[in-house]
Amino acid sequence: DLRKVVKEALAAGTLRVKEEAEKTKADIKIKTYLRSVSPVEGDPEEIRQVVSHLVTNALDAMPAGGYLFLSTEENAGYAQIYVQDSGAGISPEIRDRVLDPFYTTKGPEKPGLGLSLCQAILRRHHGEMEISSKKNEGTTVTVKLPLAKTEGLDKKEPPRRRSIKNARILIIEEDPLIGEL
Repeated sequence: DLRKVVKEALAAGTLRVKEEAEKTKADIKIKTYLRSVSPVEGDPEEIRQVVSHLVTNALDAMPAGGYLFLSTEENAGYAQIYVQDSGAGISPEIRDRVLDPFYTTKGPEKPGLGLSLCQAILRRHHGEMEISSKKNEGTTVTVKLPLAKTEGLDKKEPPRRRSIKNARILIIEEDPLIGEL
C-alpha cells in the first residue's frame, strides 16, 4: 500500500520539520495529494526509506523555508511518487553527479549516500527515479514502481492515461511561487 508507506515516511519527516523550524524559524509548508494506487510489490521498509531520504533532501534544500509537495498516482502500469520542493534546486554543474555514491554538497558530516542508496533500492524493485531541477526554483523527484502482477485474476488492464509530459494544465494561483511550481 504505497499511500500508507508514503504517509509513514512523511510522518517522520514532519517531526523533523517541526524540530528544524523551532531552531531556524524556517516556515516549511507540507502539502500532500496521495491518490489510491494499485499495490506494488516490494519491501515496504525499503520504499519508506527511499521516500524518507527524498523528504530529507527536500527539507535540506529549503533552509529558509518553502513548500514541500508529495503526491502519488498510477499511470501506464506504474505507481508514481512525486516529491517536489521549492528549495535551492540543483545547479547544472552538479546535476550529473548527485546519484554518485559519496558525492555530497552538505559537508563532511553527510556521507553522500542518500540518493545513490535510493537508486539502488529502486533498481532492486524494478523501479526508477527521475530528477528534474532548476537552480533557485526547486526540484521534483519522480519515483516509478511497477504495479504488482495480478496473475490468475480475470481482471482487465486499467486504461492507460496520458503521460504528464503530453498533458496541458492551466494553473490559476494568486501566489506567484505556487503558480510557478
